[in-house]
Amino acid sequence: MKKLIKVITAAHKPYTIPDDPMYLPVQVGALGRDSIGFQRDDEGDNISHLNPYYCELTGLYWGWK
Repeated sequence: MKKLIKVITAAHKPYTIPDDPMYLPVQVGALGRDSIGFQRDDEGDNISHLNPYYCELTGLYWGWK
């Protein structure tokens, strides 16, 4: 059985990530901001609006949900 591992990386500005499907860059605090081309933390069940208080944890919450 093949296991699927995802490493969620939090970002608020563009950067170069390794070219490996294991990495999933998430734009944290994305609510009300322009997209930087990464998965946004303001989709689905999210707490993106709380990013000023919880920082990268809004991306972790998005990944959990």
